Amino acid sequence: MALTLKEAFTTFMFGERVKGALLMATALLEQVQQPELGEGGRKFYRLFLERVQQEAQFAYEVTGHPKFKEAGTRLREVIWELHLGRPGEAACRLGEAVSLVTTALSQPGARLQEEGLL
Repeated sequence: MALTLKEAFTTFMFGERVKGALLMATALLEQVQQPELGEGGRKFYRLFLERVQQEAQFAYEVTGHPKFKEAGTRLREVIWELHLGRPGEAACRLGEAVSLVTTALSQPGARLQEEGLL
């Protein structure tokens, strides 16, 4: 089913917001594991991840795109993996979340390019 221009724009806009936050979370993951950051830094990072998860959920609610819901699930898994002290697994789940959102952006991005808007 072809996306309307409004659907493409909405999905692309929300997807880019989520993807940007996920990329920031990925960049910060290694830094948050440094001992000198302490428990406060790790708690702040967890709160950030929870906010990104909420953003993914909101994107799903607005667009109905299932990849956003799946990305939110991966973010909950990231938080759990970090709680268990497994940053490698957390990084894998973050990568999966980025991939899911990137996939969600492919069709709307193509539609916007067809219209000369990207």
